[in-house]
Amino acid sequence: MRTLAFIITVIALAIVLTACNRNITLAPEDLPVIDLVATHDFEIDIPVARLTFVPNSAAPWLGRVMLLSEDGKIYSTDIEGRDPKPVGRGKYIDIFGLARENAQGVFLAINKNNGIEAFIESDNDGNFSPMIYVGETISATMFCPDIASEKQATIEKQAVIVVTPEDKKIDLGFEISDSKVAQSIRNRIADTYGEAVCRGSASYPFLMKDGNILMLDPVNQGDGYLVNINDGLSIRGLNAANFIATTKASFGGVFSGGVVAMGDANDQRLVFISFDYIERKLEVAEETTGPQ
Repeated sequence: MRTLAFIITVIALAIVLTACNRNITLAPEDLPVIDLVATHDFEIDIPVARLTFVPNSAAPWLGRVMLLSEDGKIYSTDIEGRDPKPVGRGKYIDIFGLARENAQGVFLAINKNNGIEAFIESDNDGNFSPMIYVGETISATMFCPDIASEKQATIEKQAVIVVTPEDKKIDLGFEISDSKVAQSIRNRIADTYGEAVCRGSASYPFLMKDGNILMLDPVNQGDGYLVNINDGLSIRGLNAANFIATTKASFGGVFSGGVVAMGDANDQRLVFISFDYIERKLEVAEETTGPQ
């Protein structure tokens, strides 16, 4: 019988092992089921297309949740959804948060001209200002999470994969200071990597397929699980998600071990689930049915 400590330890290795094969081969109806309930949710007036986290390692409760609206505007809020603040002057097509140790939060955005911009948190109220972004000019259409970087959420050097208009992948690394983000190209990947693959591999360990929420097997011994998010005592469940975002960085309280955010595809609502809770549910599933 595997303990939770063992499962969590193996997850770190499994992230690397599954980095090149983020896929579930079985049909959703053939997968074992994990039943979850949401830890927290809130409704929002903004129709949200994407979400990314900008953690604060010094004061986790000050971590920001960045929202990209369906019409391309960026907003900064917190885990409670309070007082969304507009960020940037133009319109954007994707966003990606970068974590830092004991420093202001930073995130990247792809603008309508396929250029990458950087923003830094300018106060404790969740406002952001543009910062200098240097490196080879790259035309980008979307960010795809880099699994190893997702696990190491509190380091100065971070990485993300961007997809070009030609559906090519470029693996980027970053060095962050208080004045600028320095971009470097770690690898140019020959394979094509279109939106369906990028958006389907939502964020480790979750995927979206045919309207279903799936979760990879974190110990790399099977395909994975079909995830049901059921009604709780005070929080509605989720029938379908239009995006998923995850972070292992602390956002304080019940989210001190990380958080998963999902957009409700049927309502203007965001649903949040504690990573600690997911790991407890996963322990039970691993001890009983196990992945297929």
